[in-house]
Amino acid sequence: MNSPGNNERSKPLEAETTLVTAGRDTEAQKGFVNPPVVHGSTVLYPTADDLHAHRGEFQYGRHGTPTTRALQEALMALEGPQCAGVGLAPSGLSAITTTLLAVLNAGDHLLVCDNAYRPTRNFCNGLLSRYGVETTYFDPLIGAGITELLKPNTKAVLVEAPGSQSFEMPDIAAIAAVAHAGGALVIDDNTWATALYHRSLDQGVDISMQAATKYVGGHSDIMFGTISANARTWPMIAEAIRLLGVCAGPDDVFLALRGLRTLAVRLAQHHRSALEITFEIVDILQSNVKPQRWATRRPSGGRAVGCAVERNDEAFEAAP
Repeated sequence: MNSPGNNERSKPLEAETTLVTAGRDTEAQKGFVNPPVVHGSTVLYPTADDLHAHRGEFQYGRHGTPTTRALQEALMALEGPQCAGVGLAPSGLSAITTTLLAVLNAGDHLLVCDNAYRPTRNFCNGLLSRYGVETTYFDPLIGAGITELLKPNTKAVLVEAPGSQSFEMPDIAAIAAVAHAGGALVIDDNTWATALYHRSLDQGVDISMQAATKYVGGHSDIMFGTISANARTWPMIAEAIRLLGVCAGPDDVFLALRGLRTLAVRLAQHHRSALEITFEIVDILQSNVKPQRWATRRPSGGRAVGCAVERNDEAFEAAP
């Protein structure tokens, strides 16, 4: 799970190049471009002494294989230098719950953005509540104002950038500065942006999660989650993964790695298509109703904001 590197490289690779090259060891793979799919549980050792001393590179299938290592190295390279390790989970929700269980204890207080993924809210209101963790939901656009919500027992702040459904973009740097000053960790659900478009660990986030089921997998045929952590929090994540027995199946790991190779070209087209659809909607609205800004209140008190978009053909043509 250590970050791969080439000390002789003077210039860092572009993200698109990293996506198609990271996590590959063609020497170990006998010249083949991609790693094999390793299906395995038990690992054999040359001698009993090697077994007791844990001298092997791999100890047990649940703890890692050459296939999982390849994906972890590729994801670490994409996340950037602040990433100390990447955990793999069998779903995005599993990544979220594993992360929260790793950092919270009974009696702790958790702050969660009000536009969070609904199953995240269900977990906080259900299992975490039964275990004695209090959750407060906040307006995702609160920025540094989150200081008013911090309590002495606030252990973590969970944001989404952008948020689920309503897609507000929080000021992560401002939230992280306030949270860290108050002794709280910052967790980001980075599913919608991915580390390709938003390296949240570089913005002060301690743990970045993804439902890799979506963009990383990319083909609606796997369930997958990732947990990327900085040096401060990686030991907590690694311990939780080990104690909870969290692991992903070898075929899903391989498909996630395969999907990662085309992430840049898929998201570029996704971006362009979204702009085209948006401009079509704006044209329809402008031909029938006066453009306006509106706001609706969320049941828990947060605010979802929407507004008409001014068409910019120049920006559309410049889209990747």
